[in-house]
Amino acid sequence: MRLELLRMGMRKVVGDGQTIDAFRDPWIPRPRTFRPITMDVDAILGIPLGSSDCADRWCWHYSSNGSYTVKSGYAVALDVVPQKVKIFLWRMYHQALPTNSQLIRRKVLVQPVCRRCGEESETPEHALVFCSSLLPLWTKLRVWHYLYRGRAGSLAELLVYLFDVISKDEFELVSMSLRGRRWLSFKGLVWASMVGGAVVRSGAAGLGVPG
Repeated sequence: MRLELLRMGMRKVVGDGQTIDAFRDPWIPRPRTFRPITMDVDAILGIPLGSSDCADRWCWHYSSNGSYTVKSGYAVALDVVPQKVKIFLWRMYHQALPTNSQLIRRKVLVQPVCRRCGEESETPEHALVFCSSLLPLWTKLRVWHYLYRGRAGSLAELLVYLFDVISKDEFELVSMSLRGRRWLSFKGLVWASMVGGAVVRSGAAGLGVPG
């Protein structure tokens, strides 16, 4: 994905202007196209004048120093997914999903074992990616080998790793699958007894975090 993404965020920094095609090259510091339109007068006037001794150069628009980083690229990649998925990925990145391990950390009395497979503790990584019940899904999407390679890290590190090694379309599909039918139906099954964090049937309290 990196080459795809670089094309989305790279623009030219004006130096002597010798290598810039004003109407075709991305050079105006305004996403998305970085190309001139009528409303760009102020943006163009705000560009510092380059020296005749300074050649034009490329920069990455989405970081303060002009250099690409995986973290800044990940933020750009999130633009390709729907808002609900983006919010879900943010919560996933920040370990804010109501998995059993997270509920235990919050002093909620629940069993840590995953209710789908009954084999391992239900961490965010396990619940969303590595549970054996999800293997057919990731195999069908042909991303299991990437997920397995990134298994040693945290969920946040895994997301960044995936973003860096698969295409934009694949990343969008994986992102939507993470919040897709399997996860939501499972949440509905396990957390149906929760209303605003209160216990109704199961005898276990919850965070009251909506899907």
